[in-house]
Amino acid sequence: MTFRKLFLFLLCAGIALGTYLVFRPSSSSDVRDDRRRGVTKSVREERRAKDDSESLSIGTGGSVAPKSPRQAGMSQALGADAEEAPPADQGFELLQKGDVTEARSLFEEHVTLYPLDPRGHYGLGVAYRTEESFDDAVEEFVKTLFLDPTQAQAKLQLAEMLTFQMKEDPESAEQLYQEVLEQAPEEKAAMNGLASVYFSTGRVDQAIPVWEKLREELPDQQALSMNLSEAYLLKATNAREAGDAGEAEAWDAKAKALLSK
Repeated sequence: MTFRKLFLFLLCAGIALGTYLVFRPSSSSDVRDDRRRGVTKSVREERRAKDDSESLSIGTGGSVAPKSPRQAGMSQALGADAEEAPPADQGFELLQKGDVTEARSLFEEHVTLYPLDPRGHYGLGVAYRTEESFDDAVEEFVKTLFLDPTQAQAKLQLAEMLTFQMKEDPESAEQLYQEVLEQAPEEKAAMNGLASVYFSTGRVDQAIPVWEKLREELPDQQALSMNLSEAYLLKATNAREAGDAGEAEAWDAKAKALLSK
């Protein structure tokens, strides 16, 4: 299922699904039993000791995983134990440490306990993407954006997957990058992704200034130099095919100079 179709499906189904998840019958003892089976004792103890006011940074571009003000209400609605910190807190920490499998388990627990908290779906999406389960990751990021349309990092994660991993739907990827840059104009990962979309869709003249700006700010990033040199070489090829040998030579020289640094 393409990103666009999945997004439309979730948009139509989201309100009914969210209502069901909030008001469905549930037993607090069943929830606690599920958590005991899904999380080890050491993780539970560490999570209890964690300061609930702490925020964690994870994902593309160092995104902050904010705490949702709706968590308390969802905890009461689902009968969860309010004395324990939400599982997503520990999940983000484990992602930073590289323990993706355990982090995924905690995010899965979190979306069961707090199904309307976008943080849990975002974290689960990051875990799925890390494990290269891209379809599952897309689903979780779309859920995140349904619950919180302002979540820039979910947009960025989605756009990057469409651009670099799944290599499909460049129109949606471009729109997502643009929305991220409206919220954070200097988000370098979004700038690079947008330039990549421009380049892959034949708009090399739009890609070049974006990559040039990024390279000025990040001169040690070899990947940017490679991207930019490839764009210069394409310009040289286009000029040569148009019969403009002088312009072709100029673009070739720029590419060589860039690669020699």
